[in-house]
Amino acid sequence: MFEAHPPGRAGPAWLRANLPPELQARFEPMRSLNVSAGQADLMVCRDRTTGANVVIKLYRYSDQLDRAVLAKLYQADPRHVVRLLDHGESQGVPWEVQEYCLNGTLADLRQRLGGRVPLLQMPHIVRELAEALHHIHALGITHRDFKPQNVLVRAPGPPPDLVLTDFGVAREQFQATQFTSIRATFAWAAPEVHEGVQKAPVDWWALGATIFELLTGRHLLADAAGQLLPDVQVRPIVMRGLYSTDPLGPGRWRDLVDGLLTHNSDRRWGFEQVEAWLNGGDPPVDRSLIGQGRGRAGSVGAAGPAGTQSAPGIRFVFNGRPVSTGTELVAAMRQDWGPAEALLAGRIDPLLTEWLSATPEGFRAVQEMRLENTAGARFVRLQTALDPASPAEFRGRRLDEATLAHGIGQAVGWRPGGPAEAEQAADWLLAVAEQRVLRAVAGSGRPGQAAGERLGAADLRLEGWHGQARRVAERAPGGDMAELVALREKALIGQFFAIAFGSAPAEPLAREMIQQVERRNTAGALWLEGQAVAAAKLSGDQLSASLGHLAAVAVLCEAVTLDNAEAGREAAARREAAEATAQAEARLAEREMSVARRGHATRVLVGQLRWRTAVGLVYALFGGWELTRWGLFTGGALQESLIVFGFAVAGVALATLVDWLIENPAGNLRAAMATAGGFVGAMIWLEGLRSTYLGRPTVWSVPLVFATAWILGSILSFGLRALTRGRSVVDPAERSRRRAARAAASRAAAPAAGLAGARNGTAAHGPVGGPAGGGPVSGGGFPAWPGLPGAGAGGAAVPAAGAGMAPYAGPDEYESTMATQRRIAKTFRRAAVARAWVWVAVGAALFAAASGLVFDSCGADCRPLHQALLGRVANQSALPFDPLSLGHNPWIVGLVALIAWLAHLASRPLMRFHWQPGWAAMWAGLALAVVVLAISPDSPAAWLASWLSTLTPS
Repeated sequence: MFEAHPPGRAGPAWLRANLPPELQARFEPMRSLNVSAGQADLMVCRDRTTGANVVIKLYRYSDQLDRAVLAKLYQADPRHVVRLLDHGESQGVPWEVQEYCLNGTLADLRQRLGGRVPLLQMPHIVRELAEALHHIHALGITHRDFKPQNVLVRAPGPPPDLVLTDFGVAREQFQATQFTSIRATFAWAAPEVHEGVQKAPVDWWALGATIFELLTGRHLLADAAGQLLPDVQVRPIVMRGLYSTDPLGPGRWRDLVDGLLTHNSDRRWGFEQVEAWLNGGDPPVDRSLIGQGRGRAGSVGAAGPAGTQSAPGIRFVFNGRPVSTGTELVAAMRQDWGPAEALLAGRIDPLLTEWLSATPEGFRAVQEMRLENTAGARFVRLQTALDPASPAEFRGRRLDEATLAHGIGQAVGWRPGGPAEAEQAADWLLAVAEQRVLRAVAGSGRPGQAAGERLGAADLRLEGWHGQARRVAERAPGGDMAELVALREKALIGQFFAIAFGSAPAEPLAREMIQQVERRNTAGALWLEGQAVAAAKLSGDQLSASLGHLAAVAVLCEAVTLDNAEAGREAAARREAAEATAQAEARLAEREMSVARRGHATRVLVGQLRWRTAVGLVYALFGGWELTRWGLFTGGALQESLIVFGFAVAGVALATLVDWLIENPAGNLRAAMATAGGFVGAMIWLEGLRSTYLGRPTVWSVPLVFATAWILGSILSFGLRALTRGRSVVDPAERSRRRAARAAASRAAAPAAGLAGARNGTAAHGPVGGPAGGGPVSGGGFPAWPGLPGAGAGGAAVPAAGAGMAPYAGPDEYESTMATQRRIAKTFRRAAVARAWVWVAVGAALFAAASGLVFDSCGADCRPLHQALLGRVANQSALPFDPLSLGHNPWIVGLVALIAWLAHLASRPLMRFHWQPGWAAMWAGLALAVVVLAISPDSPAAWLASWLSTLTPS
C-alpha cells in the first residue's frame, strides 16, 4: 500500500525512465518507485503474459553490475534474497527483473511503527538479517551497501518477513584483502571501507548501525538534533572510532551493537557471535575505540582540527630517529624512502595516525593520506599537508615537469644491461605510475588547475596501460612470462609517459607492436592466440587506449614465436637422429633376420628332403612292383622302380628348390596343396585300377602332380603372407566402433587443424624466452633485447597426451577389450565349422574333376567305358543341372573345381585381416564346388543317382 500511495505525492503515475524496446514488449510500465536509488532507476511494471507486478531496475552505467555476483544471486535462497526473475543488457545498459514487494523497506516499516521497532520483534529481525548476510557471504558475495533502505519487507507480520536487495555495488569475496573505490553509503560504511578495504566484516558493521537505528529511532552518526551529519564529517568520525552507543544503556542489546560496531575488523562480531547471542550466550566484546574522544554521550561533535589538542614534547620515532614536527618527519622520510614506504604501505600505522592527529596540520595529513591506497601517493599527500613550502618529492626526485621530462628522456633509451642512469630513471617512472603518484600530486592542488588536470589525465592513461599489461601477464602460465611482460613495460615506460603527456604520438609505437603480433607463431599457446587476434584488430583511437595490452601481447608473441622456432629445430634434429638410428637398426635387424631365416630354412629343408626322398623311394618300389604284377612291363620291378624313382626325385628337387627360394618351407597352403596333390594322385590310381588300365604315364605322373601341387601351394602361401603381413584380426563390430571413434576424434580436432602444435603433437608452452638478440631500435621503435631470461631455447614444448605414452585403460575399457576377444574367438569357431563342411564339398568336387580328367586322358582303352558311363548317367539321372552340357568337357569341370579349391584355400588367410573377403572367398568356393558336383558325370551325386536308378524297375 505504501508503494501504491507514496507519501507526499498525488496524481497520476509517472515514469523517470523508459523501458528498452525488448522489455516494452513483455512488460507494461505502471509507475516509478519513490525510493533513493543512485545506482539505477526502478519502476513497477505489469507482466503482459501473467498479469503479475514486477520491479524492473535499469542501471545507469554498463559497468555497475558485477556479472559474477549476478550469477551467484540466481543460486541464492529466496528466503533471504529478493527473487531475481530475469536479467539482460540493452544498448549497453544492464537491467534486472525482480520480485515486487509492495510493503516497502525496513526503513519504511520503522517509520510506520512510530520511529522505533518494538523490542518484542527485534530478536526475529536480528536473526533474519544475520542469516541473510551469512547466506550471501557463504555464496562468496559482500553486499558493501547494507542499510535499512536495502532490506525489503515481503510481509509486514508481525513478525515481518525480510529479504535483501540492491546488490548493485556488491562484489565477490576473495581470501586476500581487497582495495577498491568507495561506493558504499558513508553513513553505513565501516572504518576500513574509507581506506578502500572491502571484505565481509563491513556488512556486519552496517548491521550493527542498523540495529542501533531500529532500537533508538535515530542514526548512529546523527547530531544532537537527530540529523545525519554530512559525509565530510562522517568519514573522520568513523575512521577514528568517535561514534558512541551510550543511548542504548548497559545490557545485552548494547553488547550486540558494540560487538558489531567494533572498530578493529579482525575482532568484530560475525554470524557465529550473533547466533550465540541470540541463543543466550555472551561472546566477548572489544570496546577499545567505541566512543573514545567523544564529548556528549549519544551525540557527535565537530570532530577535526578544532576538537583536538596539541601534545607538546611528544615525539615520533621514525627508523630510529625521533622527530617532533611534521616538517622533521617529512625530511626524515625523504632521506630514507625504504622505511617510509614500509610505514605508509597497506594499513597506516596507528601510532603514526595517533601522533599526527594531535596537531591541526597532522590531522589534515591523516585525512589526506587515507584518500590514497599506495605508499607513494600517501607520501605526496603527507608532504602537501606537513611541508607545503617545499616541492613534493618521490624516491629522491622532485615531482615537477623538469624532473619528469629529464627522467622520460633517460628512460626511453633503457635496455637490459644498459646504463645505470637509464635503468634508475625507468624504475622511478614505473614506481610513479604503479603507485598513482601523479594523481596524488594533481589532488593536492599544488600544480594549479590546468597542470593538475594534465597530471590526472596522464595518470589515468598510465594506470589503464599498466592494468592491461598486468591482466595479460596474469593469464600467462609461469612466472617467466610475467617477468617478461614487466621487462617490456619497463623498457617502454619512457615512451608511455611521453605519450600520456601528449609529447609523442601513440600510433607509430602501436603499429610497430601490431606488426610484431601479426608475425607470430603461437602454435600450442592457445591462451595467447585469442588475445593476439584481438590485438591485431585494433585501429584508430583504440591504439592509444590499448598500448599496455599491445605491449604485453607483442612481447609474449615474440617469446612464443622464438621458442616455437627453437623447439621446432630441436624436434627436427631429434627426429632426424631417431630416423637415422631406426633405419640403421632396421637394416641390421633385417640382415640378422635374413641370415637366421635362411639358416632355419636350410635346416628344415634338409630334414624335409630326407622324408620326401624316402616317400619317393617307397612309392617307386610300389609302383614298379605294381606295373610288373599287371604285366605291363617285363624288364623287372627294380628297373621299373628306378624309372619311377627318377620322376619322384625330379618332383622333390623342384619343390625343394621353390621352398629354398622363398625361404619358408612350412605353411598351411603348402600342406593343403600337397594333400590335394596326393588326393589327385590317388584318384589316378583308383581310376586306373577300376578301368583295368594302369600304365607308365599313370604311375609316372603321380610324383609330378604332387610336386606341382606343393609348388603351387608354396607360391600362394608366400603371396598371402606378404599381403597380410602386419595385419591383425579385427571383429566387424569392433572395426565399426573404431571407425566411428576416429570420425568423432576428427570432428573434435577440426577447430585446431590450423595450428602446427596440433600437427606435431606439442602441448601448451611452459616458460618461454624472449627475443634472441638485437639492439635498441632508434626513433622510439619496438626493441629486441639480448640476455632476457629464457631467451631463445629457454623453453621446451611438452609432448601432448598420447605422444610416446599409452593411455591408462580403465576397468570399462578392459572389459570391453575382453568382450571383443571373446566375440572374435566365437566367430572363428563358427567359421572353422563352416569351412569343414565346405571342405567336404570342395573335396568331392576335386574327386569328380580328377576322375573325369583321368578317363579323358587314359586313351582308347578306357574312353569308350567313360562315354558309356556318360550316356548312362545322362539317360538315367534325375538331376538335369547342366543346360549348357559343360559336364561333357572334363577340362572345364577340372578348371571350375580348381578355382573352387583355390578360393577355399584363400578364405582362411583373408579372414585374418579382413572379414568380408574371407567369407566371400569361402562361399564362392562352396558355390563352385556345388556347380561341379551338379554337372560332372563323375561326381558322387551322379554316381548315386545312377545307382538309385538301377534299383528302380524300368
